[in-house]
This record gives sequence, C-alpha cells and structure tokens, in this order.
Amino acid sequence: MNQNKFMSLIIGLSFFGSLCAQSQRTIVETEEFSDKYKVITNGFFHNWIIGVGGGGQVYFGEYDSKFSLSKRITPTANVQIGKWFTPGIGVRVGADWSKAKGATIYNGVEQWYNTGKEYTDADGIPYYEQEIEYANFNGEALFNLTNILFGYKPNRFYNFIPHAGLGLMWSVKMPSNQVPGIELGHEKEIAAVGGILNTFRLGDALDLTLDLKGSVVNGHFSHKKDLNGGNLGRADYVASASIGLAYKFKPREWDRNYDVITNIYNEKELNDLRRQLADAKNKEPEVIEVIKERDDMFCELFNNIYFDFGKSAITPESAKVLDDIAAYMTRNNTKHYLIIGYTDSRGSQSYNIALSERRAEATVQALIDRGVPSNILKTRGVGKTIAFVAPSGSDNAREGDRRVGVEVITNDAYWNLIPSYK
Repeated sequence: MNQNKFMSLIIGLSFFGSLCAQSQRTIVETEEFSDKYKVITNGFFHNWIIGVGGGGQVYFGEYDSKFSLSKRITPTANVQIGKWFTPGIGVRVGADWSKAKGATIYNGVEQWYNTGKEYTDADGIPYYEQEIEYANFNGEALFNLTNILFGYKPNRFYNFIPHAGLGLMWSVKMPSNQVPGIELGHEKEIAAVGGILNTFRLGDALDLTLDLKGSVVNGHFSHKKDLNGGNLGRADYVASASIGLAYKFKPREWDRNYDVITNIYNEKELNDLRRQLADAKNKEPEVIEVIKERDDMFCELFNNIYFDFGKSAITPESAKVLDDIAAYMTRNNTKHYLIIGYTDSRGSQSYNIALSERRAEATVQALIDRGVPSNILKTRGVGKTIAFVAPSGSDNAREGDRRVGVEVITNDAYWNLIPSYK
C-alpha cells in the first residue's frame, strides 16, 4: 500500500468515528474508585470513638491457685476513648477498675492487702485472702483485621480487632497498717496489655462490644514475691472479659478514593486494526482497503441500546428499538455487522471485558431471534469506556457507557480475522 492510500485510510477511519458519534473524543472524568481497600484519609477530628463496658476478671499470682477460681472472679469496669486513622489502624486510651483477689502466705492483717481470712491447704500451709483494688491505665494500638483483610465496608456487622499496648497498674487504696522499716504507698507497676476486641454493629453510630483482654505485670504488684520469699522472676497475669457499647462520633464514615480517568475512544481498536492491516499486507500482494460504512439512522438506533448497571439483559425499552435494527439488517444482509459491548468505568477491567461481551452476545441473540442471519453477525467486548450521550430522560452520564455499538465491515479479510459468534 503506498503512502497516499495509507493516509487516506487513516483519515477515513477518523472521519467515520466523528460522524457515527459526534462526541467520540477524549474526555476526562472523575469516577469513584472501586478498590475496596483504598479510602481517603480523614482529618484529626474524624472517626473518634468512646466506649464503656463491664464484666469480670481474674488475677493470677504465685499462690492464687490455692483459692478456687470461682472465689477469685471479681467485677471489672472500663472506659476508653480512641480514634481510627484508617479503617484498619487506630489507637485508644482508657482505664479498667478491678479488684485482684487471691492468696498470700503473709499473715499481716490489712498489711499488704491481707484481709485476715485464713485457709489451710492440703499441704498444711496456711494461706490468707488478699484483695487489691486497682486501676489499669492503658494505651493500645488497634488493628481491624476484618477491614485490613477484606476491605472497608461501612455496614459490616462484625469486626475482629486485635489490640496491644502498655498499661500502668495503680492500687486505689493503700494498706492501713504499716510494716516497721517499710514506707507503704500506692502499688504501681508497668504492665503489658493486649487482647481481642469484637464489635457488632447496632447502627451507624453504635456498636456492641465484647473485649477479651489480658495483662502481664511484675509480681511485686501483689507483694507475693518479695515478702513471701517466692520466685521474684515470676510475673502475675490478669484475664478479663467485658461487654459494652461503643459510640462513633461524626464524621464516622470513610470516603472512597477518587481517580481521574482519561479515555480515548476506540484508540485501542484503531491500533489493533493497524496491526491487522500490516499483517494482511504481508500476506496479500494487492492493496487491501478496509471501509467502515456509516448510516445516520443505523448508528443512532444502536446508540439507544442500553443496559442496567452490572446487567446484560435487554431492557424493555431497548427491545423495541431492536425491531427497527433487525429490519434494517435484514434488508442489508449482504453486509457484515460487528456488535461491540461496552461498560462504564467502575469495576476491574477483566470483569468489564466479560460483562461487555455478554451484552454484545445478548444483543446478537436478540437480533437472530428477529430473523437476522447469524453469519453476518459477530461480537466483541471492549470493557470500559466514557459516556458520549446519556439515554433520553437520564441525568446520569454513566448510563451512556452501558450500551452496545456497531461497526459495518465490508472487507472480508478483516471480517475473517474476527472470531465467529458462539
């Protein structure tokens, strides 16, 4: 093919595109980003929460097992305030009020929180009941694994949220009696804190919570080690479970990320055609010209075949238009028609390619049912595009993307390159 003919061909293709759809041009649109793992980060005063709860706790010290577990379960209450920086990562600070109840071998009434109640174990050693009222002031990092693993979903019913941090355990009361040579005061020790927060959605602003928490603290907090001659390296443990409510302050939602998408209509198809022409030139000695014919009425009819979001079924309004299209094709059955399916720009490209192909196939089947010969019809799904003209009566430009288009092919070599309709 000489240069003049090749340039004429390219100009002709461009001219056809501008005639068949006057708004077939490069359009820049802002579309909602469909990736469920990406959101817009909110400001400092967004996504704050406050929670309260109550339940039970058990303190595990060196001699506590000498008393039955049921006698050592005590009430606990807590309050927290926190903030989510992303749907998956947040922080909270709070305080737990509890009473550690266990056993000691030190017989000093009310000294070192000894109540004076005696219990002799099977080993013959007398043990005494010990009670320590305390507060655990803590700060923790929150990790919403449900959002991290499965993406952000504002109306999700259940969230699985591990948390971990540090606390300061501080006795609320001091022992009333003094030990000679020792100055008594509030007991305080640094503790490691962690657990699982389970949330259950009650509404946009309110969650039911189940917090399973554990703490590890130096054994000096209960004085079992230094006074009783116990194992100084052994830590004490606290396990608690509480049920409560968490209120989410406004703004409490996360906005989806937005992306600017630039589309050049039919540019990919044009490049594919150029490659096919080059291949055909190498196989055929004569000049091969591809002509895409245009009919004003025919192009306008096909621009009126639309589909609902995510669907490939022909709508009742489009079914009526198909009657006129089928009549036209039946009268012009010596031509070949390539039915092209499109989608809007939401969703992955692989999903949109499959959906656009199903739309094209549904349209072809509807035309065959109306008497159009199947051998003059082929399909192609190209996926995402940008709206040229929205359907009549619609103010949503995206509806114009969910449609099918047509190309009239008169060159047999090009037609044979396209796979036949299933």
